[in-house]
Amino acid sequence: MCGEQFTAADVVLGSALGWGLMFGTIDKRSSFEAYVGRLQQREAAKRANGLNEVYLNEGEGRSKAVRMGCAVGTGARNRRRVGSK
Repeated sequence: MCGEQFTAADVVLGSALGWGLMFGTIDKRSSFEAYVGRLQQREAAKRANGLNEVYLNEGEGRSKAVRMGCAVGTGARNRRRVGSK
């Protein structure tokens, strides 16, 4: 967003674009997908997503996610709601 430097603006915009693309509320554009893809390849994002997966796969985390109706996991492979078939 601000050139080569990663900023808070990247966190906010990247998060909004990522969720919008995942749930179809933002039209897919190659530039959006490329931007979100670059953000998801950052080491910090990989670590955060890994921690999220561990939390959701633990009993309490999964139960809480189900109660809240949250999506399980991240990325294209998990675009389903908890409890859906």
